[in-house]
Amino acid sequence: MNIHNRTSLATEEIERLIQFAAGLTDVSNLYFDISWCNRMARRSVFYKPPPRPKIVIRIKKTGFPQAWGYELKGEPKLMLNNWQEALVQIAAHEIAHYQQYIAGKKSSELDAQIIGNSRVKEFRKFQNINHFLKGSSVMKKYVVQTGEVYQVKVSGKLAQVRIIGGNPHGGWDGINLVTNKQVRIKSGARLRKPVSEKAKQAVKAAAKTNTAAQGATETKEPDTTAKSKKERTSSKPGGLSAAVKVLQEVGTPLNCKQMVEQMLEKGYWKTDGKTPSATIYSAITREIKEKGADARFRKVERGKFSLAK
Repeated sequence: MNIHNRTSLATEEIERLIQFAAGLTDVSNLYFDISWCNRMARRSVFYKPPPRPKIVIRIKKTGFPQAWGYELKGEPKLMLNNWQEALVQIAAHEIAHYQQYIAGKKSSELDAQIIGNSRVKEFRKFQNINHFLKGSSVMKKYVVQTGEVYQVKVSGKLAQVRIIGGNPHGGWDGINLVTNKQVRIKSGARLRKPVSEKAKQAVKAAAKTNTAAQGATETKEPDTTAKSKKERTSSKPGGLSAAVKVLQEVGTPLNCKQMVEQMLEKGYWKTDGKTPSATIYSAITREIKEKGADARFRKVERGKFSLAK
């Protein structure tokens, strides 16, 4: 296998991901051209090898989760959580077309999409396990799964962090359950072990106590200050709830401008802000990033969102 790596990632890591996507298929004769791009794309050249069959893959660093693929009957688009899953899906899809070509079969997008999606699902079971990503930044004893909580060494101290996805520069992104701040876990050496359900509940209780203590401190301030703070914070959940209501009524994906227009027109939301669309967009993307599978929204295409099903 020959790889032309135009990204900032280690070629060794890209090669392992492509090999995983290939499964038992021999790809030693293939040439892969990999690069970053704002919009993901793919292209295969089998009929006129230059001098060998070539697969061009363009993947995004950020903007996940994102639905990717064709709307095909029997095999819908798959929601991809990070660039690693995107690379596995696209590579497996194009390698399937290569198999069809060398077997003399007619090109089938449905068959290729089924194979691509199945390789991603298999990848999720083994994502970041040391036996196929030897040498990369992984936790050696445990499977690192998006949405799970782990003990992580943060600033020299152990903290409980919920994993929200892979980081394009290596490692993972997570949310500290006590401070509610996002942290980057650069290597598997900082991960200790998964947290038990009992420990999770204890951390949630501690976080609520901290929030209650902060609220008690705020009540000591003058009433006018407390009122202004309440007004500032109440717009966020109100805006998101209104967005949920509009999406439920419409039943199709909308961009934030369309959502805000209907929210204001129907009286579901009131705001004096100058850029309400930007406010709603930031709030929705933040909820998707922080809550992952528990978020109420899903990004289905560029700039558009729908309700999570």
